[in-house]
Amino acid sequence: MIRDKSVYDPPAPEDGHRVLVMRIVRDPAIHDLPYDTWIKSLSPSLDTLNRWWAKKITTPEMYAEFRAGVSERGLRRLRRLEQEHGTVTILCRERRPHACHRYELKRIYLERYPDAAEPAATRHPKPKN
Repeated sequence: MIRDKSVYDPPAPEDGHRVLVMRIVRDPAIHDLPYDTWIKSLSPSLDTLNRWWAKKITTPEMYAEFRAGVSERGLRRLRRLEQEHGTVTILCRERRPHACHRYELKRIYLERYPDAAEPAATRHPKPKN
């Protein structure tokens, strides 16, 4: 099963293996927060992130660029972690309902591995732009 949450949210037993999916960490406090694995390649490129942060591209454009360049190797690694640990929670800094690439990452992952879906009662709605 794959889940997502903000790295700032407290860890919970149901998180399983916690995977940070940030290209860069702008808040040094994140390094002290609990996560098990960091997969930088499951984040948009630095160029895409910088343009999104500067509001030069929209969230849907950021998602499209991320989707077009998502790391297949990173996705396979995430799948291996899920198979090994049962549940994987992908973590990034944004809190719901703020836009975050992890929502698009989860959608991409579930398109490839539909058996990894959360039970309906725990799913989050698609964020608004």
